Amino acid sequence: MFPLSFGEYEDMKIFLGKPIDTNPQAELTNYILESGFPRALFLDDPADKIKYVQGVIKEIFDKDIRKRVKIRKKHLNWYAGTS
Repeated sequence: MFPLSFGEYEDMKIFLGKPIDTNPQAELTNYILESGFPRALFLDDPADKIKYVQGVIKEIFDKDIRKRVKIRKKHLNWYAGTS
């Protein structure tokens, strides 16, 4: 899965009938917080979006980064906001 570019993110919001903030800086902040992951656009509750994005990042870290660099200290859960 690849994240959307900022332009694709806005196009997808238009396609889904989601509002786009008239302040470009605020819209960019929304894009960054949602990490450009397409599925986040289908979630309306901010808490659900955060949970989804954290889950994706945790999965990427666990499946790709941790195994590739052989990280053994599983208590290093800074990526999910837990310890």
